[in-house]
Amino acid sequence: MLILALIISCILAIVSIGRYKRVFNPFIIEIYFTVLFLIVPQLFIIKEVSEKDNFYSDLVIIVYVSSIFIGTMINFRYFSLKQIENVKVINNLNIVLYVLLVLPLVPFLLAAGFSAHGFRQFYETVVFTKFASFYELSKLVLYFIIFFKLIKRQKFTLGFFILFPLVFVYGSRFVILEAIIYLCVFLEQFKNLGVKRIVFTCFIGAALIGVYTSLQFTTDTMRDILASYFDIYKNQSLVINKMMNGEMEYYHGELYLSSYLKFIPRILWEGKPKQYGFALLNYAILPEQAAAGYMPSFGLGVLFADFGFISIITTGIMIGFIRNFFYRLLQASRNNISFFLYIFPLAFITNIFLIFYLGLDYLLRKSKKSIVSIDPGTDNLIESK
Repeated sequence: MLILALIISCILAIVSIGRYKRVFNPFIIEIYFTVLFLIVPQLFIIKEVSEKDNFYSDLVIIVYVSSIFIGTMINFRYFSLKQIENVKVINNLNIVLYVLLVLPLVPFLLAAGFSAHGFRQFYETVVFTKFASFYELSKLVLYFIIFFKLIKRQKFTLGFFILFPLVFVYGSRFVILEAIIYLCVFLEQFKNLGVKRIVFTCFIGAALIGVYTSLQFTTDTMRDILASYFDIYKNQSLVINKMMNGEMEYYHGELYLSSYLKFIPRILWEGKPKQYGFALLNYAILPEQAAAGYMPSFGLGVLFADFGFISIITTGIMIGFIRNFFYRLLQASRNNISFFLYIFPLAFITNIFLIFYLGLDYLLRKSKKSIVSIDPGTDNLIESK
């Protein structure tokens, strides 16, 4: 049935490309993780699929993917947005913030070493320290710096080729994948690259990730490590089966609501609970491993554990609609704010950043207008009092 899930996903992806005339359209942006990290590894890397044990898990994938597609079909009237104009000032602040966020991480990076393997060790170490929030926030700020500059200049400058390779330092293949996808969205929306060129760019990106992965691990252990890395499907099936068999109670939204605690740095709140978000499942299902710091992902099982198929369907439709809505805004506006809203739709922490950027930009524009005005009698610039 997992093969059926892959076939349905591919058919809907092809339909979405024909509909939007873009590869990185709202549907594909939302399902790529499910396909690349759940379906494909299980079918082609792990190669262990039991129809009996994974029926409900496969059904959840099919329902989720289909719900997203339905959500993208819902259209509301959209509008254009004014761009953030004071990019230079905002990016200077971002650079300062990035340095402050990275400084506590430098000792971990130096201890791991400057190599692909070292970057992986750095990632695996820092995400389990009290500086994990600094790691996540610095990554987000780096995205802002890169793409604010890229959209303003509309070309690849020296700054881009200095900053973009920093995503490899984060040691996570998912970070690299994210950055490449955001870059492809820019190329499609602002440089009008066609489907064939974007697909070619994707192949280059996939090759880079493949080479990077091979450098992170030895060839002898690569398959075993990848198998353990792609254990999401197995864990997802485990959770869903326990829920369907009545072995576990539904969390009724607790997993989702408590996940926002991750944005509070532990360095600011030493007593922050260890059990929140998907970690609640880890402690419930794998208590000994969770206590030792092993926190595997449960894929769509986390979403399912809150309200079952209800949360799968409603969330799928909602995120499909939201992504499509912001895509329409991007089409109408084609500027920096609509770009960030599209690639970061309704993410709590990114919304805080965007609100701050908009507020600062508004104050800067207002201050410029109050300092300089035009004398209607002489058409001369005069200082406003």
